[in-house]
Amino acid sequence: MDGEPILSLPPKSIELRKVELSKEEVDFYKALEKETRGFYKEKETAGMVNKDFKEVLARLMRLRIFHMVPPSLRLL
Repeated sequence: MDGEPILSLPPKSIELRKVELSKEEVDFYKALEKETRGFYKEKETAGMVNKDFKEVLARLMRLRIFHMVPPSLRLL
């Protein structure tokens, strides 16, 4: 308020890590990515990307979350 931040946040920190995926994990990720791309192309062709934008983002988030979940839980 009045030019002051509402709350004080720590500095932004970004950490990139390379992970090794098993063949099953790679196959699962590729299938998930293919399905997500197909969904997007279908919505784009129908001119419905804006209408279903939340669903498009949710599907993209699944791809991102895949790499953040411990390997033992990925394929459940």
